[in-house]
Amino acid sequence: MMRYFLTLSLGLTTCFLAAGNALASSIIIDPPNIKTTSHLGVHVSATSVNSVRLRCYISENIGKSSRAIVLQISPSNNLGEKFDFAVTTAHGLLDGDGNVMKDCQVNLPGSKNYKVKAHVIAPNYQQGQSSDWAIIAFDKLKSKAVIRHQVSADMSDMAVEEIANKRLSVFFSKARGLPHNGQTCTLLPRQFAGLTQKKHVQLLAHNCRSIAGQSGSPISIMRNNHAVVLGMHVGSSMIYAHPTPSSPLRHQGYMRVIDQDFMTTFAQILPKIEADLNHQGDK
Repeated sequence: MMRYFLTLSLGLTTCFLAAGNALASSIIIDPPNIKTTSHLGVHVSATSVNSVRLRCYISENIGKSSRAIVLQISPSNNLGEKFDFAVTTAHGLLDGDGNVMKDCQVNLPGSKNYKVKAHVIAPNYQQGQSSDWAIIAFDKLKSKAVIRHQVSADMSDMAVEEIANKRLSVFFSKARGLPHNGQTCTLLPRQFAGLTQKKHVQLLAHNCRSIAGQSGSPISIMRNNHAVVLGMHVGSSMIYAHPTPSSPLRHQGYMRVIDQDFMTTFAQILPKIEADLNHQGDK
């Protein structure tokens, strides 16, 4: 039977998203300097794929489609030789009642499906907020085309605030939902994006074109020929354009910054997913 998908992109009708907590550790490799656009690389292979497609089935013919960012990390044991670890939006794993769907798979274009073997939802999850993320693990991808992203050691609160006030050039996926690095777009300065409250500190806006099913896609830069993920697309909203409420509505995307708080929480919950994988191996 052909499976039809209800793709999910978090569409918000309010002006702002709320933010929460989120950071960083020994898994960081070759930390990049991201303070100015002059440090950006300019080439991304057209054959590379910057995210995997995540599909979770609610029933035989209905499911959710989103994205997951494969990370270049070194787990505490040999699990890194057997499994890939990725971050994604938590809302892509959950059904309408907030339960984790049992049948979730990832794949690359033209590749086989890889069943999600283990997952951990971020603490205090709330849809569309800074806690809307999860870790998933699946058998090691065989394809050399997949980009395994590094994270930045420079993403302190001060560095994030500096980035938040610049039009930083970034890479994103193609707008039609293909996982290739098909766009060069920019982050929007915080003062022009309406993200001025304390609760917004872990959310940044971007002008990358996105469609349903791209939640979880990476917003990244290239540094020393390595892809470095700055944030994860969590959704879009229609907001009033700066500077007056009477201005026309416009579409704007939001990313959850992969900052030091994010990676600290990541490091704290990673052992849970490792334990689950080890438990499955013992059976």
